[in-house]
Amino acid sequence: MFDLKNLQNRYKVTFDESYKYVGELDRSDPDFPLMYQVIAGKHGEIYAYDDTRLAVYGTGQNRHKEVSRLDSIETLHDGDGEGVYLFKADNLELLDAIAKITHAHKKRQVSIKERERLKSLSRQYGFKKQDTDNHTSLNFASINAYPEDKKP
Repeated sequence: MFDLKNLQNRYKVTFDESYKYVGELDRSDPDFPLMYQVIAGKHGEIYAYDDTRLAVYGTGQNRHKEVSRLDSIETLHDGDGEGVYLFKADNLELLDAIAKITHAHKKRQVSIKERERLKSLSRQYGFKKQDTDNHTSLNFASINAYPEDKKP
């Protein structure tokens, strides 16, 4: 099965939501985690179909029809509001076109210089763990006490 982690530098590769609820499947199978990898998008998702092909599940009347009109697309299922289409995994231009149609979640591209700047800002303004040993306990008795001149 095709490993979507090869595309990790372009798109966010996550696991399908059903991955959490896997019951009695054989976890020792080498393809076990690969069958749950997806590139999610606003109007569908891209996932591995077999060793050489990827599948795209498109939703929305106009979106999945746009995918079906692309060159080198094989139709697996074509419905009114959704469709499943297959294409070769090595065709990166077609993958980019499909990702654009389905609004696939892209990985944030940050330059090395920008990454260093963000790290320094994180160190400067980020959350810092506080010492709980140095805090003094508050004396609430003094807050509720009456002043000397207003005692009943």
